[in-house]
Amino acid sequence: DEFAARSVENDIIVQSKRYICDNIRKGPTVSMTAKSIPVSPGYLSTIFKKYTGQTVVEYIRKQKLACAKDYLRHGDYSITQIAQLLSFSSVHYFSKQFKNEFDVSPSEYAAALKKE
Repeated sequence: DEFAARSVENDIIVQSKRYICDNIRKGPTVSMTAKSIPVSPGYLSTIFKKYTGQTVVEYIRKQKLACAKDYLRHGDYSITQIAQLLSFSSVHYFSKQFKNEFDVSPSEYAAALKKE
């Protein structure tokens, strides 16, 4: 029935979010996430968008950037190291994504934290 299907789909969303969170430093992909459940990448993508309003790729990107913010807050890593830790293709790409998400560059964010 529809309730059971919704429950299974909800379970898949919960499992996929947990997998992404637990593996954020490994640079999770849609196919890696789907394989961990296991469901097909297409099915995961469809229900993820249906229930969360965002794609799996968008969710992974947002989680990586939230994690980057934490790393910057703790001050243990340089911006270059954070980009590498979170599997961004380059520090330039990481900085661009960070600025698009938070309206401030990683270096501006780090500098603002030091003033607090």
